[in-house]
Amino acid sequence: MLAIFHDMVEKTMEVFMDDFSVFGNSFETFLSQLDKMLQRCEDTKLCLNWEKSDFMVKEGIVLGHKILRNGIEVNKAKVDVFTKLPNPSTVKGVRSFLGHAGFYRRFIEDFSKISRQMTHLLEKDTPLIFSKDCIKAFQTLKRKLTEAPILIAPNWDLPFELMCDTSDFAIGAVLGQRYEKHFWPIHYASKTLTEAESNYTTTEKEMLAVVYAFEKFRSYLIMNKCIVHTDHSVLKYLFAKKDAKARLLRWVLLLQEFDFNVLDMKGAENLAGIDFMGPFSSSRGNTYILVAVDYLSKWFEAKALLTNDARVICKVTYRLSTAYHPQTSGQVEVSNRGLKRILERTIGQNRASWSDKLDDALWAFHTAYKTPIGCTPYKLVYGKACQLPMELEHKAYWAC
Repeated sequence: MLAIFHDMVEKTMEVFMDDFSVFGNSFETFLSQLDKMLQRCEDTKLCLNWEKSDFMVKEGIVLGHKILRNGIEVNKAKVDVFTKLPNPSTVKGVRSFLGHAGFYRRFIEDFSKISRQMTHLLEKDTPLIFSKDCIKAFQTLKRKLTEAPILIAPNWDLPFELMCDTSDFAIGAVLGQRYEKHFWPIHYASKTLTEAESNYTTTEKEMLAVVYAFEKFRSYLIMNKCIVHTDHSVLKYLFAKKDAKARLLRWVLLLQEFDFNVLDMKGAENLAGIDFMGPFSSSRGNTYILVAVDYLSKWFEAKALLTNDARVICKVTYRLSTAYHPQTSGQVEVSNRGLKRILERTIGQNRASWSDKLDDALWAFHTAYKTPIGCTPYKLVYGKACQLPMELEHKAYWAC
């Protein structure tokens, strides 16, 4: 096919194996290009299947995707089949579902992170136990497919924007462009960290996410300007480190091929941080904790919630951030770990009682000395030291 239409590919038509599509900016231009294509088929005696052909359409299905004037979306017919599937009961069923869902992974943010529990079932000598976490991942993927956004086609006259995210076991990225101050996604990508990569330092994981994104979106970013939304100190550390490991040197060489600027988040914009903890074992129906921390006073608030979906975060602006770093959401992550340690010591073996002990854990957190501020969060907020009930009791004895 490529040999037959070699002079038309990428100019008036696109070819993939035995499928091809002809396009044009106007009706007259399209007719001329269509006539040229049909004449070439006649000259080379190439037979077309007219039952599978569509002519003069403004949108259509191409290679399992619906091509629109303003972008690309999933094929609703295929997605409807996915949503009706029951929970897989065999390894073959798990592999089949992940394969079909993975076909549309470019539409799903954090696909690898979501599917991680199901992917573990495909490992050798792993018993097939479709746990609650697997069921949740299965339902989440089906929901994400039905809610998949429209991905825009790239505008080669505009700069690309790249946002990266990392966690302890996965990294993700989204490539997009900005129209009228609004960010529109072009492609989502994610991968699960290998055992070796999971042992990287936090800074190295953040750098790995950037490097992975540039490798994944190389065809878009090479010879084009790009804006990277990440912590500037991460890349500064990468390029300035003199005694770098061979791995870091390879990353430097790879990034030097690209023309990009780093858009660092201003410290003045980071007054507070919000995050979710969970999911945890159900406690009075609650499985998540919504947390917020004031970066100045280190004051920490937490609330037990049933879910972390749109019913909770509706009308809240979502902003990607670099994990574990003070200039972005690092203080939230540090506070999360502190609260989790207090809860673990408070509830003991009774994991279902964590929501009842949450207020006590917060009280302990507020009255604990914080080295960065030189006092407790309680004292900084209220202007005086907190007197615990036990201290008041002893003071009453002293007065006697």
